[in-house]
Parts: sequence; C-alpha cells; structure tokens
Amino acid sequence: MKLFYRYILKYFIKNLLIVQLGVITLSLITSTMGELKNLTNDDFTLIEFIQLQFCWIFINNNISMPITTTIASVMTIVQLMRSNEMLAYVSFGGRVSSVSIPLVSVGIVVVLLMVFLEYIGVPKARIYRSELLADIKEVPVTISRKYSNIWMMDGSNRLVHIEFMDVLNNSIQGVKFYNISESGQIESYVSVDTITKKDNDFISKGKMFVDLTKTPPKVTNDSEYQIPSKLFKELLEVNTDYPTSLTPSQIYNIIKVVKDRGLNTNHYQMILYSKIANMLSVLVLMILTFPIVINFSRNYSITKNVAMAFSAGMLFWVVQAAMLSFGNRGAVSPFIANFSPIFLFIIVSVLIISDRKSAS
Repeated sequence: MKLFYRYILKYFIKNLLIVQLGVITLSLITSTMGELKNLTNDDFTLIEFIQLQFCWIFINNNISMPITTTIASVMTIVQLMRSNEMLAYVSFGGRVSSVSIPLVSVGIVVVLLMVFLEYIGVPKARIYRSELLADIKEVPVTISRKYSNIWMMDGSNRLVHIEFMDVLNNSIQGVKFYNISESGQIESYVSVDTITKKDNDFISKGKMFVDLTKTPPKVTNDSEYQIPSKLFKELLEVNTDYPTSLTPSQIYNIIKVVKDRGLNTNHYQMILYSKIANMLSVLVLMILTFPIVINFSRNYSITKNVAMAFSAGMLFWVVQAAMLSFGNRGAVSPFIANFSPIFLFIIVSVLIISDRKSAS
C-alpha cells in the first residue's frame, strides 16, 4: 500500500506543478497590462519589470493555493480512475478512505509552505517590490511597520507620540504633541484622545493642554489647538502597510493594542482568522473533492463526477463568502464566520468518504 501512496504523491506533485505553472502564466498575462500602465511615465529595464511581476505573483501565491491544490487532487484521482489503478487498488483490499492519507500528508506540507510564505517569504517579497518600485519612480520608500507606540518629530520643536493607528477606521488613538523649548526641555504638551479622518478633514476628540512651566502643571481643555493634518494624512495613506499585508503575529499584536484601548477588534480578528482559514481550506477542499470523483458503478461518468467535485468546491467557497460577509457586518463573531465553513465541510467530507468505502 505504501508503494501506491508514493504513486499517488508522484501524480499529485506533477499535477500541482502543472496547475501552478498555468496559474502563474495567467497571473502574468492579467497583471502585465496593469503594471505597464502604472509605470507609463517611468524608466525601467526588462529585468526590473520581470522582478516586479514575479514578486507580485509570489505575494499573491497563498490566495490561489487552495484552488490549485483542489484542481491537482481532482486531476490525480481522475488519472487513477481512467487507468483503472484505483479499481485495482480497491480490488486488492485497499480502502477509499486510505487514499486521503497521501493527499492529506502533502496537503499538510502545502499548508506549512503557506505558513512559511505568510511569515517570511511574502513580507520579504513585499519589501523588495516596494524598494524596487521606489527606485524606479525615484521616490522615498514609504513602508511603516509600526501601528503602536510611534514616536516622530514634527518640525524642529515638536515631538509627537501616537499610541495606536487604527488604519481600518482612519483614526489615530492617544496622541500627544510635546512642545520643546530652545533649551531642549519639554515645556508643554497637548493630549488628544482620538483623531479621525473624514473626507479631507481631521476631527479630534478629547483635547487637553498641559503647561509644564507652571507649578503645579496647568491643565486646560484646548479646543483651539490646530491638528497638523499633513502629518496624519501621510500616516493614514501608507497603503503598503495595510493590515491584510501583515503577518498573523503582527495582526495579533495589533488586536492586543486595540483591546487595551477598549476598541472593537472584529475587523482585525476577521483579517487574522481569514489568513488561517485560507490555509486550512487547502486540506478541506482536498478531502472534500477527491472522494466525489471516485465511483465504481457501471454508469460512471468522469465528466459528471468531476463537475460534481468542483461544484462541491464552489459550494464551499459560496458558504465561506456568505459567512465572511456576515462576519464583516458583525452578524456573527469573526471566529464563527471564518471557521464554521471549515468544520461543516470537514463533516461533509467524512460522510462522503464513508459512503465511498464500499466499491459499488
């Protein structure tokens, strides 16, 4: 049986490489025009353009991985069915459920690869692409990887501290503007609870002025203090650091900061859980689709069963999309929105595999 497992693995890896190559080709075709339009007024070499394209494909590889592994697993079972190797395997006492062993094993390897890409590969590719684009466009690299405890200078006599940047809601929480005297001492500061961007304006709440030159320090509500809109506009428009591009651990750290400030973390939890659910969907789709293709009846139709397998996969994505929509609207918790389709279709997969135990 172990020999048959290796045989399945060989077929699957071959098919996965073929499908992945096809996806890469399609991605190159569809993204080339958009990239050329983006670089219309810039000078670049062919090598630089190819590097940009492959970085983009590498960054988006995890998104397409569930689809490519599903197609590869279906192709593998179809080849085994058409050559009657699956029938021979069952005839000699093999169980259909055992076919899931090599598929799940290679699926786990794919998930681990996706984890590696999510934590290490994709962030490095994103940085390299951003630096290359900045070099081509001759602009500074604008990548900020901090969302909390940010310190910066605004001019020569004002120090700014930001507790947290909530870029999903276009707001900045816990801001303090420290005014520095000519001697280098902090003489006063303005504390602002929340700065929210609405259209082109910044709305501030909870402003307070503290004069440290007085003894004791004088505290007053300061409604006339002007918020330096240019500074915060630049901060909130850093698209390269959008939360979806962060690693799961970075998003988890953001969630802890958001909780500490008593803010709603649902949007950030949705992003975190969706990354994990996308990886797990590789395994779910593989064990969901492969048993549907297996059928030993006289009226067996490969086309029909393949169509049923892909329909089951489409049903999974539809249910997943619907639950994500409910989660984004706050109708269900982020955990349920992301993982209930996973648990539901694992149960469905087990039932289908159980139904295929007997060669009928």
